[in-house]
Amino acid sequence: MYTSANPIPANYVVKAVGVEAVFTRTSTSAPTVNVGINSGCTEADAANVTLNSSNATLTTGVFQKNPNGNVAWTPATAAAIQTVLNHVT
Repeated sequence: MYTSANPIPANYVVKAVGVEAVFTRTSTSAPTVNVGINSGCTEADAANVTLNSSNATLTTGVFQKNPNGNVAWTPATAAAIQTVLNHVT
């Protein structure tokens, strides 16, 4: 997991948190993956992506609400998220 080390100024308004990752498949199977965030021990995941080739595949997730309570982001909660990379199948 990745945690942001850069503080967000307190006077900023955070409208959404986005994460992205690039995956490649390493065998002949077509695995399913996704990216997500962890906020206050609550995880939210973006849509699943199936890796159909060995080419690099960009996966993204945009989260407009903090999954920990389904509330608006604050600079502090946005800075404290952890990025999650999931191998689904």
